[in-house]
Amino acid sequence: MILRKLNTIVARIIILLLILHAILGSLMMAGVITFTSKGLSHTLEAFVWLHALISIILSIPSVRAGIKSGKWYFRENAAFWSMRITGIAMAILIILHFRMFTVRVNGYLFLEEFGFFKYIMMLLLMMCIVIHGTLGIRSSLIKKGKAEYREKTELYSLSISTVMLFCAVCTTLYFIGWAL
Repeated sequence: MILRKLNTIVARIIILLLILHAILGSLMMAGVITFTSKGLSHTLEAFVWLHALISIILSIPSVRAGIKSGKWYFRENAAFWSMRITGIAMAILIILHFRMFTVRVNGYLFLEEFGFFKYIMMLLLMMCIVIHGTLGIRSSLIKKGKAEYREKTELYSLSISTVMLFCAVCTTLYFIGWAL
């Protein structure tokens, strides 16, 4: 029970840091700001990997039960398995995201070309964030017994989706800028 509560707190911190990181990164790609916040990025990274570790630990009993019984109940637990699938996809995409924009040569950072593959990868990461975030918020509210979980889920989902749409527009503008 303590791990679930800790994971919920960590997830909320991630949401706040992610929104800040996404907005600052998007504004930088749009050319509105020129500074980077490595501290924010590394703090977000630490919380993401902590969340992943706790989520793996919390998923072990379900995986063991599935192995033991041979019944995985994918349809009945679609949200649970969708969270795990998008979590794994995000882990892969986040690792690629870390290495996406810059390359280090003799201690200096240089901006790499932002091609079509990187553009698609960024859009996929944003989609995974929206799906994972929406499912996570929904299940968190249901577990807390919130009667108005649908309305709150819609509000949180709209907020995350709006930020990710802003990021997608800025990423698209950035990609077009590189393509021209």
